[in-house]
Amino acid sequence: MKQNDREKVKTGISDFLIAYDCPSGYVGFPILCDLLKAALENYTELASNLKSIYLSVAHKRKITRLCVERNLHTLVEKWLPQPKFGLLFDQEPTNAELLYLLAKKLRYLNCSVYDTLLMP
Repeated sequence: MKQNDREKVKTGISDFLIAYDCPSGYVGFPILCDLLKAALENYTELASNLKSIYLSVAHKRKITRLCVERNLHTLVEKWLPQPKFGLLFDQEPTNAELLYLLAKKLRYLNCSVYDTLLMP
């Protein structure tokens, strides 16, 4: 992944992880919904893991950042084997980078998800 892309991902996607700690600000709600929609429609196993996060956000209930991080790591471990990280990142990937990889995996299913994630 290019350094430019990594920076865009970090600044854009990290926003919604932070937003989970703030009941009034769901910065990444549309992004999350797009990602979840693609996942729920196409991956049964992934859908079951995402369902609780989806419902929490959809009902605007506060969920902790730790909960989101734990779920993201669980999802990525399932869909993106650990050895691949070494090829893309110098150190352990951030949640934003993990989400980038997850979105990339969904790219062929829903291009708008991928494009949205790369927006500054």
